[in-house]
Order: sequence, then C-alpha cells, then structure tokens
Amino acid sequence: MTTEIKRKLDESDPDTAEPYNLTMFNDPFKVNDVDVYLDEPIGPPVKYRQMLHFIRSMEKHDQMRIWVNCEGGRVDSMLDIIDAIQNTQGDITVIVTGMAASAASIIALTAPKLVVGERATMMLHNASFGAGGKVGDVVSNVEFMRKHTEKIMLEAYKNFLTEEEIQKLKIGQDYWFDTEEVKARLEKRHEIQQAAAKKASVAAKRAARKKE
Repeated sequence: MTTEIKRKLDESDPDTAEPYNLTMFNDPFKVNDVDVYLDEPIGPPVKYRQMLHFIRSMEKHDQMRIWVNCEGGRVDSMLDIIDAIQNTQGDITVIVTGMAASAASIIALTAPKLVVGERATMMLHNASFGAGGKVGDVVSNVEFMRKHTEKIMLEAYKNFLTEEEIQKLKIGQDYWFDTEEVKARLEKRHEIQQAAAKKASVAAKRAARKKE
C-alpha cells in the first residue's frame, strides 16, 4: 500500500478546477519584456513549464512582471516558481493587484521586487494537506510536511510577522492585511534587514582588521 500526500496551502484543490493554460504576454517592441498573470489557483508544476523555462533562461536585460491576484494553491509549484525567480539573471517584479493568499503570499514576500497595489490584500496561514496509507507512512509524512511547510513559512514571513504572530500562525491563526498594513510591514521588514546588513558589515570589517 502506498502513501499519497497532497500538499497545498489553501483549502481549495486546484486540481479539481477547469484546466487552463498560463499565457505569457510579450511586448513586440521590446526584447524579452514579459507579463505573466497568476490569477487562478496555483495548480501542478506542469502548468508553469513555459514560465519557469523563460525565467531560468532570462539574461540581465530581460524583464518580467508577475501580476498576482490569487488565492494560493500547490506547494510544489510555489517552490518551483520561487526557486526560478531567486536564481534568474533577469529583472523580475511581482505586482499584487488583488488578493495574494497563502502560497501566493509566499511568492510575493520572497520576490526580489514587490509592488503592492492600492486595492491589494494579503492572507497568511498555515498549510493544509491530507494523507492516506499505512499508519507509519502517514505519521512520518505528516511530521515531515509539518517541518517542511513551517520552514518555508518562516523564511517568507520572517520580519513581516512578529515572533508572536508566527507562533500563532503555526497553531492555526490566519492573518488578513489590507494595502496599508502590508506596506507598513514591508517598510518595517526593510528597516530590520538594513540594520542586520549594517551590523554584519561592521562585524566583517572588524574581523578583517584583526587578521591584518
């Protein structure tokens, strides 16, 4: 008997939705200037093959805007998208125009450039998933998924949520933010990151002087 694990960061199952094709819109007057719309539940990785290939093939002069109005969806596809974005040579901007919920919020908050629209909202929560199979397999898979999804969320939500909020998130608390709250939290996160970078730079200079 095999164990089946279906991972997603929302309650809806994108696999039951009508199939769709992810379309990329290229400006004919510019070289590799592309718009992509994440405006349906995030489905299986195969739906994003063209987008992922393009991102991984981008050069420094290439640009892509990812417009987000999405309720979330599959973790495996989300991780594939994040990995491609964070390792591309191109210039990628994620723009939240409506809802960025669950997995979509993680894509947004881990993007190198993030623009939040005037009517944007964001929802953060813990993962939901199901398992079937032998008891031992289910237990080990659930424990792995708990650790794995918590690691993903901690990386994305660090300094955006407080430590107290993250602990509540782990036990099932949902968080909803409007545009003003998202922007305020992003500004605070930037300040924390800048302070940490400055501290690390000072420490590195001190260590270098000691070696001289």
